[in-house]
Amino acid sequence: MCSRNKVLIFGLGSDILTDDGIGSTVVHQLQQESLLNHCDFKTALLFNLDLVKEFESYELIIIIDATLSKTKSTGEISINHMSDFIDTLHLSNIHETSFINMVDFWKKLGFKIPDDIYVISIVIKEFSVFSDSMSEEIQRKYNQIFQTVLDWIKSKSSALSH
Repeated sequence: MCSRNKVLIFGLGSDILTDDGIGSTVVHQLQQESLLNHCDFKTALLFNLDLVKEFESYELIIIIDATLSKTKSTGEISINHMSDFIDTLHLSNIHETSFINMVDFWKKLGFKIPDDIYVISIVIKEFSVFSDSMSEEIQRKYNQIFQTVLDWIKSKSSALSH
């Protein structure tokens, strides 16, 4: 892997809070994919203002996070461009500003943040119980979730790998 690739895949969540860590879990598995060797991979427990250095100078950023939903099924995936942003568990923090406001603020300060930022949100069932295992429902659907995310990332990032 080169020192700075064009694509950053960024997973959020804690792997000791049941399904909460699905973003980080998916990112760790994506790192094993040789077809994504043009990507950099990072994970964090939460999204906060300090992450600006992680985002600088990439052409494409893909954030993978968990979300809760009353209308969507557990394991359902939504992929949204930053311009169509929908809150997720870790991109919405009541103690800091919103994700969209942070990105706008960083750009106004002169940081090189790309316009091409996507959020892949995965509907989870349980996020507040301490466990190093995902819920049974997410475990059953995990391979399908992973393959859907992998296929989308490969199609989106392949043009930047050349």
